[in-house]
Amino acid sequence: MDAHMVRNTRSEGSSRRTVLKSLGAGSTISLLAGCTGITGNGGGGGGGDGLPETITIGLLAPLSGAYGFAGEFQREGLQFAVDKINGSDKYLPDTTLEIVSGDTETDPDTGLSEARRLVQQEDIDLMAGATSSSVASVLSEYAMSQDMLFSMIQAADRALTSGEDCQMTSYRPNPHTHQAGTLAGRWCTEQFGERAFVLYQDYSYGQATREAVGMGIEEAGGEIVDEAAVPLGNQQFQSVIGRIQSSNADWLLFGITGSGSTAFLTQAANRGLDMPMGNQSLPSYATGEVGSDIIDQFSELYRTPLLYTREIDTERNQTFVSEFEDAYGHPPNYSSETGYMVGRFLGEGLHEAGTLAPSEARDALEDFTFETARGKNTVRGCDHQGTPPLYIAQVTGVDDELGLGTHEIIDKFDSADFTTPCEDVECEF
Repeated sequence: MDAHMVRNTRSEGSSRRTVLKSLGAGSTISLLAGCTGITGNGGGGGGGDGLPETITIGLLAPLSGAYGFAGEFQREGLQFAVDKINGSDKYLPDTTLEIVSGDTETDPDTGLSEARRLVQQEDIDLMAGATSSSVASVLSEYAMSQDMLFSMIQAADRALTSGEDCQMTSYRPNPHTHQAGTLAGRWCTEQFGERAFVLYQDYSYGQATREAVGMGIEEAGGEIVDEAAVPLGNQQFQSVIGRIQSSNADWLLFGITGSGSTAFLTQAANRGLDMPMGNQSLPSYATGEVGSDIIDQFSELYRTPLLYTREIDTERNQTFVSEFEDAYGHPPNYSSETGYMVGRFLGEGLHEAGTLAPSEARDALEDFTFETARGKNTVRGCDHQGTPPLYIAQVTGVDDELGLGTHEIIDKFDSADFTTPCEDVECEF
C-alpha cells in the first residue's frame, strides 16, 4: 500500500478520536474536514487558535537493537518536555499533548511501517524522532505525503534539511553533521596541528562526518594525511590503530559512534596511543561505558565538540538537569536533552502557530527562536535547520556512580557560523 492509499484510507475510516476532535471545532469546520479529507493532522479546534483539545505526537525511535538505548533516552526527554508544557498554562492552556511510540529498530522499512501504524491506528497528529538518517529520510517523505509536521531528533545527515532531500513539513532543531564536523576539523587543526588522521564509519552518517571534518581542516589550512573507513558495527581496531601511530599525523579525528567508540578507546589505550584527538560529538554515556581507567589516560589529550553535556552553564540547563534527575533518577544525556529540545520546539512552536496544518504553521515555525538547555536556538526558514550553540569540551573523567563521562567546557561557538548560508543551500520548498 503506497502513501497516497494510506492517506485515503485514514480519511475514509476516521477514528472515534478524530471525529471528537472535529466536533470540537464546530459544525462548519467538521463539514469542511469531511469534504477535504482532513483528519487528525489537519488541526481541529477546542484547544484555542485552531488546535484540538488533544494533540498526539507519534514518537518513532529505535527502542530495541544497537541504538535502543538512544531511543529510550529520547522518549524520556520528549515526555519530560510534554509534562512541563501540559503542567503550565503558558503555551497550550486548552490543549493536552500526549505521546505514542513506534519502534523503528533503526531500519527504514520498519520505521515506515511503524509510522503508517501510528497514523492509521493511533491517529497521530504529528511525528517526532529518528536517530538514523536513513530512517529519518523515509519518515520525512511519509510525513510530507500525509501533510503532517515532523521534527527530527538525532538524525544528522545535512541533506535532510539543507540538501535536496528537504521536505516542507520537516524540521530539525538539532545540528547536522556539517555544523559539528566543520567545527571539529577547524578547531582541532588550529589547536593540534595541520596534519590529521580521520577515522570514520563507512555509512551515510560517517561519510557525511568525513566530508564535514575535511572541510573544516581545509578551512584552517590543514590536510588529511591518512584516513580509514570501517564498517558500521566494527569492534576491532588494532590494525587501524597501528596505521594511526605510524601516520606522522598531529592529531586524530575518530568519527565512531555507539559501541564502536567504546571499543576503539579501550583498544587505543591498551596500545598506548598518545596522540591528541577529537570526535565530531562524543556523548557522555559513550565515555561512561569506557570507564575511568581508560578515560583518565586520555584526559589531557582529548578535546571534543559537544552538542550537549550536563555541564553547560545556562540557567535553563541547570534547571533542566535538576528537574530531570528528580523525575527519572538519573541526569540527562545528549539523547534525552535532544528529545526535550524537540518537545519544547513543538509545544512552543504550536503555541505560536495555532494550527497543525504545515503550510499555515510555517509562518510561525520558520525562523522561530526558542530557549533550550544549550542556549537560544533559531530554526531557519530557508531549510528548517536549527542553529543552537556548539561547545568544545575537555573530557575530564568518568563519574563511575552515574556511568557518565564528565567534561569541562572550554569554548562556545555560534553554530550559524558553521552552517551553509541560506542562499547556498540546495533545499527548495
